[in-house]
Amino acid sequence: MTAVALGIFTLMTTELLLARLLTAIGSDLSVTDGSATFMVPVPGFVAAAFAPSSPP
Repeated sequence: MTAVALGIFTLMTTELLLARLLTAIGSDLSVTDGSATFMVPVPGFVAAAFAPSSPP
């Protein structure tokens, strides 16, 4: 149960931190904020890819 809680905490922190930093990331990479938002679904895709391999 602790592993699940830690995993959820990590994923949510990653997504929320990324959303707050999009403007800074976009300006550092010289792209618009709209283009930088394509980074937001990446943690979700990673979670979806590895969820089937996690133990029940």
